[in-house]
Amino acid sequence: MGETQAAIGRVQLAKIPTLLARREEIFAQYKAAEFDLLDVADCSSKNITPVRLRAVMRSEFADSIIEHLVTGMIEAMVPAAATDLHDLPSGAEQFPQAHKLSSTTVSIPIYPHLSNAEVLEIVEQVEIALGR
Repeated sequence: MGETQAAIGRVQLAKIPTLLARREEIFAQYKAAEFDLLDVADCSSKNITPVRLRAVMRSEFADSIIEHLVTGMIEAMVPAAATDLHDLPSGAEQFPQAHKLSSTTVSIPIYPHLSNAEVLEIVEQVEIALGR
Protein backbone atom coordinates (compact mmCIF):
# COMPACT_ATOMS: atom_id res chain seq x y z
CA MET A 1 0.00 0.00 0.00
CA GLY A 2 1.36 3.39 -0.96
CA GLU A 3 1.29 6.55 1.12
CA THR A 4 -1.70 7.99 -0.77
CA GLN A 5 -3.73 4.81 -0.30
CA ALA A 6 -2.79 4.73 3.38
CA ALA A 7 -3.89 8.36 3.81
CA ILE A 8 -7.25 7.61 2.17
CA GLY A 9 -7.60 4.49 4.32
CA ARG A 10 -6.98 6.45 7.52
CA VAL A 11 -9.70 8.95 6.60
CA GLN A 12 -12.11 6.12 5.83
CA LEU A 13 -11.30 4.28 9.08
CA ALA A 14 -12.09 7.44 11.05
CA LYS A 15 -15.65 7.30 9.64
CA ILE A 16 -16.38 3.79 10.95
CA PRO A 17 -17.82 4.81 14.36
CA THR A 18 -20.24 7.23 12.69
CA LEU A 19 -21.31 4.69 10.08
CA LEU A 20 -21.85 1.96 12.68
CA ALA A 21 -23.83 4.33 14.90
CA ARG A 22 -26.09 5.27 11.97
CA ARG A 23 -26.71 1.60 11.15
CA GLU A 24 -27.64 1.05 14.80
CA GLU A 25 -30.11 3.98 14.65
CA ILE A 26 -31.79 2.55 11.55
CA PHE A 27 -31.95 -0.92 13.11
CA ALA A 28 -33.57 0.61 16.21
CA GLN A 29 -36.21 2.27 14.01
CA TYR A 30 -37.02 -1.09 12.43
CA LYS A 31 -37.26 -2.70 15.87
CA ALA A 32 -39.53 0.14 17.02
CA ALA A 33 -41.77 -0.70 14.06
CA GLU A 34 -41.95 -4.20 15.57
CA PHE A 35 -40.41 -5.95 12.59
CA ASP A 36 -39.35 -9.51 13.46
CA LEU A 37 -35.62 -8.96 12.99
CA LEU A 38 -32.83 -11.47 13.40
CA ASP A 39 -30.67 -9.89 16.06
CA VAL A 40 -27.38 -11.19 17.39
CA ALA A 41 -27.89 -8.89 20.38
CA ASP A 42 -30.68 -11.24 21.47
CA CYS A 43 -28.24 -14.10 22.04
CA SER A 44 -27.09 -15.02 25.52
CA SER A 45 -23.54 -13.73 25.13
CA LYS A 46 -23.11 -10.12 26.21
CA ASN A 47 -19.65 -9.98 24.61
CA ILE A 48 -21.08 -9.39 21.13
CA THR A 49 -21.34 -5.97 19.54
CA PRO A 50 -23.32 -6.17 16.29
CA VAL A 51 -22.20 -4.14 13.28
CA ARG A 52 -25.62 -4.29 11.60
CA LEU A 53 -24.32 -5.14 8.14
CA ARG A 54 -27.83 -6.29 7.27
CA ALA A 55 -31.31 -5.93 8.70
CA VAL A 56 -32.86 -9.35 8.18
CA MET A 57 -36.54 -9.66 8.88
CA ARG A 58 -38.45 -12.93 9.31
CA SER A 59 -41.82 -13.25 7.63
CA GLU A 60 -43.92 -15.99 6.10
CA PHE A 61 -44.65 -13.45 3.35
CA ALA A 62 -41.03 -12.77 2.39
CA ASP A 63 -41.62 -13.05 -1.36
CA SER A 64 -44.54 -10.63 -1.38
CA ILE A 65 -42.66 -8.15 0.82
CA ILE A 66 -39.69 -8.23 -1.54
CA GLU A 67 -41.94 -7.83 -4.56
CA HIS A 68 -43.76 -4.87 -2.99
CA LEU A 69 -40.54 -3.11 -1.97
CA VAL A 70 -38.77 -3.69 -5.29
CA THR A 71 -41.83 -2.41 -7.16
CA GLY A 72 -41.53 0.76 -5.07
CA MET A 73 -37.82 1.07 -5.94
CA ILE A 74 -36.67 -0.06 -2.48
CA GLU A 75 -33.89 -2.60 -2.55
CA ALA A 76 -34.81 -5.82 -0.75
CA MET A 77 -33.65 -9.38 -1.17
CA VAL A 78 -33.47 -12.83 0.31
CA PRO A 79 -30.17 -12.89 2.22
CA ALA A 80 -29.51 -16.52 1.16
CA ALA A 81 -31.66 -17.59 -1.74
CA ALA A 82 -33.08 -21.10 -1.86
CA THR A 83 -31.69 -21.42 -5.36
CA ASP A 84 -28.21 -21.14 -3.86
CA LEU A 85 -28.86 -24.26 -1.80
CA HIS A 86 -28.04 -26.44 -4.80
CA ASP A 87 -24.43 -25.57 -3.99
CA LEU A 88 -24.72 -27.55 -0.76
CA PRO A 89 -23.15 -30.98 -1.09
CA SER A 90 -26.29 -32.90 -0.11
CA GLY A 91 -29.03 -30.58 -1.32
CA ALA A 92 -31.73 -28.56 0.42
CA GLU A 93 -33.58 -31.60 1.79
CA GLN A 94 -30.66 -32.30 4.10
CA PHE A 95 -30.58 -28.69 5.31
CA PRO A 96 -34.23 -27.89 6.08
CA GLN A 97 -33.44 -24.95 8.38
CA ALA A 98 -31.33 -23.28 5.71
CA HIS A 99 -34.11 -23.84 3.21
CA LYS A 100 -36.72 -22.40 5.60
CA LEU A 101 -34.58 -19.33 6.31
CA SER A 102 -34.12 -18.74 2.61
CA SER A 103 -37.87 -18.65 2.08
CA THR A 104 -38.87 -16.70 5.20
CA THR A 105 -36.34 -13.88 5.44
CA VAL A 106 -35.99 -10.49 3.82
CA SER A 107 -32.96 -8.21 3.94
CA ILE A 108 -34.15 -4.60 4.08
CA PRO A 109 -31.93 -1.53 3.56
CA ILE A 110 -29.77 -0.39 6.46
CA TYR A 111 -27.26 1.75 4.61
CA PRO A 112 -25.80 4.56 6.75
CA HIS A 113 -26.42 7.15 4.01
CA LEU A 114 -30.21 6.67 4.25
CA SER A 115 -32.02 9.77 5.47
CA ASN A 116 -34.59 9.55 8.25
CA ALA A 117 -37.30 10.21 5.66
CA GLU A 118 -36.07 7.28 3.56
CA VAL A 119 -36.05 4.99 6.61
CA LEU A 120 -39.60 6.04 7.45
CA GLU A 121 -40.65 5.32 3.85
CA ILE A 122 -39.10 1.84 4.09
CA VAL A 123 -40.94 1.22 7.38
CA GLU A 124 -44.21 2.41 5.85
CA GLN A 125 -43.81 0.25 2.76
CA VAL A 126 -42.93 -2.87 4.79
CA GLU A 127 -46.00 -2.26 6.95
CA ILE A 128 -48.16 -1.97 3.82
CA ALA A 129 -46.68 -5.23 2.50
CA LEU A 130 -47.44 -6.88 5.85
CA GLY A 131 -51.03 -5.62 5.67
CA ARG A 132 -50.78 -3.44 8.78
